[in-house]
Amino acid sequence: MTRQEIYVHLTEKIEAEWGAYRQAMLQLPSVSVFAKADEIHAD
Repeated sequence: MTRQEIYVHLTEKIEAEWGAYRQAMLQLPSVSVFAKADEIHAD
């Protein structure tokens, strides 16, 4: 695999995982989302 192919593969994987995580968070009540604020916060 070339560096570019690895980059594309990892980008696709990260975007898919983030989408799944985002959907899971959107299903939770707002109180639960606020309780997970430290998990959601990204520096």
